[in-house]
Formats: sequence, C-alpha cells, structure tokens
Amino acid sequence: MSQESIQAENVAHLQQALEEAGVSVQAWGGVQTKNLEELFQELQHGDCILQNSEQYGVIRKMNLVVVMLEHQEYLLLEKQQQNSQTGETRSRKLAGTLIEKLMADESPESGAARVLAEEMDITGDLNLSSFQEGDHFLESASYPGLWTHYHIFYTVCPMPGGLYKKSYQVEYDDWTTTWEWVPKAQQASFFLSL
Repeated sequence: MSQESIQAENVAHLQQALEEAGVSVQAWGGVQTKNLEELFQELQHGDCILQNSEQYGVIRKMNLVVVMLEHQEYLLLEKQQQNSQTGETRSRKLAGTLIEKLMADESPESGAARVLAEEMDITGDLNLSSFQEGDHFLESASYPGLWTHYHIFYTVCPMPGGLYKKSYQVEYDDWTTTWEWVPKAQQASFFLSL
C-alpha cells in the first residue's frame, strides 16, 4: 500500500475510505470523542492530512507547536483542573503546556505567536526562533482506531519581564483555566518524552 493522501469529497466518501482501510468510525461522536464531520473539517481546513499506511491502514498526519514560557528557573504550566462559572470542576488530560495545531503552511514561529496571543493574550517581542522537533505516533483519543503521526515543533520562550505575573487566569467559554509557575526540575520528564 502506498503513502498516497486520501482525498474525500464529502463525509460519506471519507467514511467509506476509512472503513475500506479497516478504520471503524462506530465509536466516534461520543461524549469524549469527535465525529466524522469534525475530521472532515480538519481535512478541509488543512489541519491534517490522511494517508494510506501499510502499518496502520490509514494514518492522520499533523504538525503541532508546543510552547513553554520560562521565567528564571520556572516554567508556566496549566493546572490540570478547570473551574466553571457554576462551580463545576473538570480535569484536563493535556494540561501543562500550550499545544496547538499548525495551520496549513504556517511556520512554527507564527503558530507559537498565534497560540500565545489567542490562549494567553501575550504579544510583543518574544524570542520564538529556536525550535526542536520530534515525532510521535499515537492512537487518536479524539478518533479511536485512527493512528496519528504528530510532528512536533517545541520551544522554550523566555517571558518578557514586562509581561510577568505570578499566575494567569484565562477564560475559555464558561471555564477558567489557571496557569502557574512550576520549578523546571519538576518538568524534565516532559522534554524527555518529546
């Protein structure tokens, strides 16, 4: 089987292509999973591509940017719990760093600047020029049964002095996420895993 990209004209065509490659979509669209329409939209927007794969049947490929802000011997990390305006709490599986999909033809520098502006309201003269790269192959939690090749660009960005705060609270819809400074030594395992 070649590494040809799968081109889907519509959701039904996408489902057919996935199922012919042995990827069942029956578990998709549940409480903690995305649906077929969402994958189709990712493809349409250029957030990912699908390729035939001898090992996985079909593999989803996407580029991510990971940004860690540092201040002296500390890194700014998201707490694993969010709070809602109604008093509810929920845990975040990917809590920790700023992780964002790169858009089609977007550079790591532009993606990092975008995620800092959108998620943290941090803009200005940021040092976003030094990136390391890594690759991970994981079964998608969003699309069970579909393996994903994540090509990751990651950087540690010094926090400009004028933007430093002891902690940050960011509103996402009705949820508040808290970001706090954590000693770098506690986060060494994150970099070893990339």
